Amino acid sequence: MATVVSALITEIRYQLGDETATYHWTDVKIVKYINAGQIDIYAKRPECVTLSDTIVDVDPPATISAVTQNVDLRNEYHQALIFYVCWHCFAEDTDDDANVAQAKLHKTWYEEAVR
Repeated sequence: MATVVSALITEIRYQLGDETATYHWTDVKIVKYINAGQIDIYAKRPECVTLSDTIVDVDPPATISAVTQNVDLRNEYHQALIFYVCWHCFAEDTDDDANVAQAKLHKTWYEEAVR
């Protein structure tokens, strides 16, 4: 079953603690990280891509340009994608020790998820 990017963003915002109307990370920034994360996951696990719920291992995932699009990764890779996005969002804020620690933690979780 395909996941709409907006649903993924909602989960990412929850994990980032960025759920208030004045968001710290914009949808544009999160979508940028989703696109980068899909490419990174594909590079490590080419079997991750779906096309109409059929496994495809030849074409990289499509670039997301709208929150109404579906994510091209199989469902079992969605959590890895969330970890990737959270890692990069937290890594932006190097002045905050807690965010640096969260970035490291999410990076570790991401690397374990795509192993």
